[in-house]
Amino acid sequence: MLHLLHSPHMLPRAACLQRSPSNKSRRYKNFLINGKKYALDVILGGGRSYFVGNKRTDFKSERKDDWDGIDAASQQGYNLCYDRTAMLNVKNLPIMGLFNDQEMKFNIDRSKDDSEPTLLEMSTHALNLLSQDNKNGFFLLIEGARIDHAGHNNDISAQYREVIQYNDVVQFVIDWATKDGKTLVVSTADHETGGVTLAKDVDSISLYDYNSTVTLNVNKSTFSMATLVVSDVQQGKSLDESIRSALLSGGLDAPITDKELTIAKSVIETETQIGNVTVLMLGLDEVINRRTRIGFSTTGHTGIDVNVYAFGPSRELFFGNQENIDLGSKVASLMDFDLAAITKKLNE
Repeated sequence: MLHLLHSPHMLPRAACLQRSPSNKSRRYKNFLINGKKYALDVILGGGRSYFVGNKRTDFKSERKDDWDGIDAASQQGYNLCYDRTAMLNVKNLPIMGLFNDQEMKFNIDRSKDDSEPTLLEMSTHALNLLSQDNKNGFFLLIEGARIDHAGHNNDISAQYREVIQYNDVVQFVIDWATKDGKTLVVSTADHETGGVTLAKDVDSISLYDYNSTVTLNVNKSTFSMATLVVSDVQQGKSLDESIRSALLSGGLDAPITDKELTIAKSVIETETQIGNVTVLMLGLDEVINRRTRIGFSTTGHTGIDVNVYAFGPSRELFFGNQENIDLGSKVASLMDFDLAAITKKLNE
């Protein structure tokens, strides 16, 4: 996650996402705490179905009630957008962009002309909008969320692309902050996912090796490959044929051996699981991870330490080992937030 704290003063002490009182076009709700006005200027990402009321018919809804966040945002003056082109055409705050009913696509599954904006495109547009006529500074949170999802999936090729995209975002943000000179950038994670390791043992043989070419050649997430397997089986193809086809179309070199087919199917415990994308995905993962010699110890989170990087004013506050909950407290202190008061207000 990237945290950007921008202030017109060299120390980042500015109100988070503060609405400009002079901009009458911003009709969205805000609230006052200790003389500071708070509101969300920028909301960009996926999860649209959780904003949509269950009586709406133009979008899928996962809600159990008819409260509609899109209608509420529209009434409060948000510029709404649902694809890259519409997002880029928004020139003023506030903005709400909801680009997928669920999670946004893995980068590895994107097409060149994909309608969803990338993390870099969303970050660039958010910074451009927030830095316009903003005398009070801002706080911006950028999350490379699909790094975590690829770790849960044990999908090294998808995870690699997500990390590269996040690195591109970090570089863009640092370049922007360098020119600005008044912005603190903090990059960290709330946990590691998957327990990824090099030098995976394959058939009891240990080699200090990593076959990066395999990682780079794979062109689909294993979730997408597993979805293809399920579709092919439903259309009457054999499971073996469907697995081979998915792995080959996903970028693995031929042949897909009989042993690899057995490994891919080893996760299937019941006949009904043949139609379970998540189960099949883990079997495909194992085939790919054996070829790359990448190991995963879990499909969950691990307890290892995560890195923290800081750039800009007050970066020294984030040096050294520290409790993860302390990072948020330090950000709140720098921004002069009363988190207890804000939380109480939001819960009213």
